[in-house]
Amino acid sequence: LRDPLRGYFRSRHHETVNFIIEKMIGRCADQIIEWEDFTPVQFTEKFQHLGFKCNTIPCVGYDPDEYTGYRPEFIYRDRLNIVYTGGYYGEKNLWRIFLSVISDLVQDGLAIQFNYYGDWTPEQTKIVNRHTVNDQDWLTRHGRVSKKKCIQASMESNALLYLLEPDPENMCRISSKLYDYLASRRPILAIAPDNSRAAQKIQTISREYLVEVKTDYPEHLEEYCDRLKQNIRLLYEDFKSRSIHPVPAEAVHANSCIDGEK
Repeated sequence: LRDPLRGYFRSRHHETVNFIIEKMIGRCADQIIEWEDFTPVQFTEKFQHLGFKCNTIPCVGYDPDEYTGYRPEFIYRDRLNIVYTGGYYGEKNLWRIFLSVISDLVQDGLAIQFNYYGDWTPEQTKIVNRHTVNDQDWLTRHGRVSKKKCIQASMESNALLYLLEPDPENMCRISSKLYDYLASRRPILAIAPDNSRAAQKIQTISREYLVEVKTDYPEHLEEYCDRLKQNIRLLYEDFKSRSIHPVPAEAVHANSCIDGEK
């Protein structure tokens, strides 16, 4: 399975070492499987003479078995419930944008609850303390939980938060978490690379709450904060008027993993 291997070594070794390791393992393997969603440069592009061993799966997808009995109907409570699952992957500036915007909107009187599932880091705590007021009852950290609890949290949410750092590799990557978000049939409140595959996928179900950012976005944080603030205000208005509806099942059906498994 090529892509977990590449992800592991990419974060620990120089690219030249990665290339050598990948070529050695590819030469010894009987079969190579890679997901197009995770692979900016496909194996057959780098090692054409080994292409006969390679099978590429175009869509990672979500597992329908994990969503058996899932109830897509919305639960409207007193506060807009935004849920994030997945932990922190170093998107410091993206979190700076989101957390500061939520804090400002809560101070403006919007009733928002943000539920965070996954590992929380000291770096995120610094961002919260720097960009928010002392009263942070809008933020609830649940820590690392099971996939089943993440699905349950998605079912109880009004929108799901998705963050993806704009770098060259992420332009072609669609993470498995995004497919689970699609399966949840909830609006996706997203900050993603401009014109990336992930942004294009999100636009198929939830165009109105997406902020696309360019690689130089740290130089324009205030501008992107304003754009995200407008999107969340729109989401909040839709929540208050109870006009948010589950994404139609047929719109997400094509993102199932069934074809890839076959």
